[in-house]
Amino acid sequence: MRYSFSIDDINDAEINNLIKSLKNKKKYYKLKNGDIVSLEDDSLNDLSNLLEDLDIDAKDTEGEIPKYQAIYLDYLKRKKYPSIKTNNLFDNFIKNFNEYKNNTLDFNDSEKKLLRNYQLEGVEWLYNIHKCDLGGILADEMGLGKTIQTIYFFRKLFKDDKDSKFLVVCPTSLCYNWLKEFEMYDKLFKVCILNGNKDLRINNLANKDIQVYITSYGTLREDIELYQDKKFKVCVIDEAQNIKNPNALITRAVKKIKADTKIALTGTPLENSILELWSIFDFIMPGYLNTSIKFKEKYNFKDMNEEAQNKIALLKNITSPFILRRKKSDVTKELPDKIENNIFIDLNDMQKKIYAVEVESVKEKIEELLQVGSFNSKKIEIITLLMRLRQICIDPHLIYENYNGESSKIEELVKTVLMYVSNGHKILLFTSFKKALDIVREEFKKNKITFYQIDGSVTGKTRQELVDKFNNDDTNVFLITLKSGGTGLNLTSADVVIHLDLWWNPQVENQATDRAHRIGQTKKVEVIKLIANGTIEERILELQKKKQLLADKLIEKGEEGNINLANLTEKDIKKLLDF
Repeated sequence: MRYSFSIDDINDAEINNLIKSLKNKKKYYKLKNGDIVSLEDDSLNDLSNLLEDLDIDAKDTEGEIPKYQAIYLDYLKRKKYPSIKTNNLFDNFIKNFNEYKNNTLDFNDSEKKLLRNYQLEGVEWLYNIHKCDLGGILADEMGLGKTIQTIYFFRKLFKDDKDSKFLVVCPTSLCYNWLKEFEMYDKLFKVCILNGNKDLRINNLANKDIQVYITSYGTLREDIELYQDKKFKVCVIDEAQNIKNPNALITRAVKKIKADTKIALTGTPLENSILELWSIFDFIMPGYLNTSIKFKEKYNFKDMNEEAQNKIALLKNITSPFILRRKKSDVTKELPDKIENNIFIDLNDMQKKIYAVEVESVKEKIEELLQVGSFNSKKIEIITLLMRLRQICIDPHLIYENYNGESSKIEELVKTVLMYVSNGHKILLFTSFKKALDIVREEFKKNKITFYQIDGSVTGKTRQELVDKFNNDDTNVFLITLKSGGTGLNLTSADVVIHLDLWWNPQVENQATDRAHRIGQTKKVEVIKLIANGTIEERILELQKKKQLLADKLIEKGEEGNINLANLTEKDIKKLLDF
């Protein structure tokens, strides 16, 4: 795509020096012919900003830009810089994009019967993104069926081209979920999970009879050299927040994959930092949001002042064409309500004493840490200390093996679970700590509460088998660690979700809750958080409510936000310990 720009009566060779003078805050520039140019002209400032936005050197008054930048340049051309000149190729590309972005696909009766209206729209959107030779983020809220939309998107492309090959990259725990979804919804493709020993993976990847390959992020990182000569029709990454760290080895491996179209699936395109969104865009459309350094320079703000909000508005405008985000409340009127209920628990006297002593110990250790290093350099140690407080809130046995008292929270949990089970409810129980599940499991055995359990030791295939059993038998509770089972599970047989402890990031909690509150759920879902009074848990809840989530303005509109360990400040830490 070619562009060109010029400034009236100024030689192209002098434009670069003129722009440099402008950036140096000079008011005038003297041309070689002796004429004086005022640098306080708004149009010159606009041109300088444009060149910076597109990462174009002012001495290059004409040249080429990537096709992804064409969308951005077109937006700037229409909104701010009408004097920009573009060639026919550029204009035709934009015309093609505008035509295809709202193109309508034909669906047969069986597709219309199976897919909901918003899912049909999602398939169309994915197809049109592909036809425009671009990339996109399908960011539907958890539980709206991003997988089935992707499968039917593949179907549409395969009908156009029977030689199409597709790659799905997902967390290890979801590989069998994807295989099961293909088996359930589509017999058109031959699908293979790239697992087992490396020789087997090499053979399967070379098998020309296979149309869809499924691999995990970790396996892809190990096998990345096998993909050097491979190009796919589409590469889809599921739970795309896995590449939110641009410097991680997994992220670098994913971005080496070659495909005509790259699609990211995630219910949380931005969890904590705006750079996470940049990293996903760097996968789907490299260069569209400039380099990470320039992106951070532009969007590195701490306060949500007017300038920051203007920048967010600009970023939303240039990214929204490539993000499809639907919420359950918007598209599924038939989905039952989700009722949230916080249960505040008074710790027993012994638990309170242990907690109080630990708080003082944590404060002292944090002060010692900060005497020998900066807050940022000691953040991991500080977070580890705070974790001890969170564990005491659940049960002191988690850190004190010789503790011989009771746990108020475990007692309240058992009482709550027995009440719901006696009324015919099925329950999902989430916690951050596997050891907490070990304690809960023993208490459930004593009280004849039946359960299954998923934690880091359960393989992807086994967890799918457990999910199927739970959805089809009379087992009371599914015990799940937040990290191992917070995504990728369909557990709509449950209608009660209990969070044993609070996580710093409520988006992660919401993903876990959506294992039950999702398409296919017919009952009202109750979400219960067990919170220890007067402890760090209460403070985390307060902090979550006060923190504004950048994604509210960028991806959605005006909901409460979240925080994460990585961006807790020293002030936040002090607040957490201020009782």
